[in-house]
Amino acid sequence: MGNIVEATNLKKVFEPDIVALDGFDLQIEEGDFVAIIGPSGCGKTTFMRMVAGFESITGGTLMFEGNPVESTDYNRGVVFQDVRLFPFLKIEDNLKYGMVTRGLNSGKREQVFEEIVDQFRLEEFLSFYPHQVSLGTQQKVGMARVLVNDPDLIMCDEPFNSLDWRTREELQRRILELWKDKGKTIIYVTHNVREAVYLAKKVVVCTVRPGKVKEIVDIDLPDERWLPEVRLGERFLELVRQTADSLKDEVIKGRELENAVGY
Repeated sequence: MGNIVEATNLKKVFEPDIVALDGFDLQIEEGDFVAIIGPSGCGKTTFMRMVAGFESITGGTLMFEGNPVESTDYNRGVVFQDVRLFPFLKIEDNLKYGMVTRGLNSGKREQVFEEIVDQFRLEEFLSFYPHQVSLGTQQKVGMARVLVNDPDLIMCDEPFNSLDWRTREELQRRILELWKDKGKTIIYVTHNVREAVYLAKKVVVCTVRPGKVKEIVDIDLPDERWLPEVRLGERFLELVRQTADSLKDEVIKGRELENAVGY
């Protein structure tokens, strides 16, 4: 399989002179699950937003499926931390919004809709508005809303941080099953080292700002991460320690820079 995302010497500068990324190089293969971690402000979410087409490129190149990223695309879906459902639409209409705007025929639309609703167990919530359901249910809807468009690339920006442990574990397993069964490519931004190792096949450790790739840790764990012998096993703990050690120096540098003028 070839690369679905290719970033070469990528640079991003926010006005007036904040350099978020500089010399950022990363290739992501089709069907890969890549977690990106790094100190706060290192540009990991900025990179994801650039891949999504939400942010412009200052320098370097960024390719998706062999073409320059110049705008948003239904083949690149984003699951946000703060969900961002339309508050004036019921859950059912939030789920169908993308399919309607892209012109999917009604027969296909209903088939995909029913499959996703069943997968996420959302039947009883379809007539509710977002504010009438729990935060966990809102995040399920946010993820399902991305999946109904069947994107080639799914990007997640710390989507489970605000959830209770039971809902978080349920959605972590669901995204693992989605990656394993559907062969989707996933980019997952997180601050949590254990979560990164638990979910991903590769963990990209970023330097302090301006961000670039410091190290890529290969996660050689079985795909069924939720099994106790995997997530509580010695190899899992070794990979967590390795990843944390790689990140440690960058976090220290970041704290020092936070106290510097102009950072």
